[in-house]
Amino acid sequence: MKTKIVTLALAVAVLLGIGAYVIGGNNDLDLTNDPLISLSYLNEVFWPRVEKAILDAADGILHEDNGFFDDPFEDTYEDTSDETEPEDTASSDAPVVVAGSEYEVLHLVQGDIVLAETPCELILRSGSAKAYLSGNESGIADLTAGIDIKEGEEFSANHLLLVPRGGDGRGFIVTSAEVYIMVRGGYDIVTE
Repeated sequence: MKTKIVTLALAVAVLLGIGAYVIGGNNDLDLTNDPLISLSYLNEVFWPRVEKAILDAADGILHEDNGFFDDPFEDTYEDTSDETEPEDTASSDAPVVVAGSEYEVLHLVQGDIVLAETPCELILRSGSAKAYLSGNESGIADLTAGIDIKEGEEFSANHLLLVPRGGDGRGFIVTSAEVYIMVRGGYDIVTE
């Protein structure tokens, strides 16, 4: 019972304080001396002030030379680049396509084998292809279905497939007359 009386007394005190502030307090923010905030006040006074404050702050950060965008370690970097060309260590004469940041569309015919030379993403667009793993126990990840594709299993059209490590003999073999497949990553095409 005592806590209810204390709570009620605090609530009355807060309401009286708010009332005293509204009646006799700070009326310079309200242009109409209306104790309620009107939509016109928000649109004509409040929001323009907020916009101006934000724009001024942003302008100060962007145009002021305050070191905000400076690199504190600028003088500690060393040039460790090597100007020599890497040696060609490819063991076969077949060209290896190096990984790019965009997908490349390949048009292949039946019997073509594509082996991943780097981590490689594949999306079968038309035709059919099967996993070719060269005896590797690891499969090819079908990220769309959340499964591992094993040796000889068919690829599903429009699924994102991933060969997570290149150069270990994993890839695919074309089983239809022709196939269109999107590839991102380094690969080698072997024809039978």
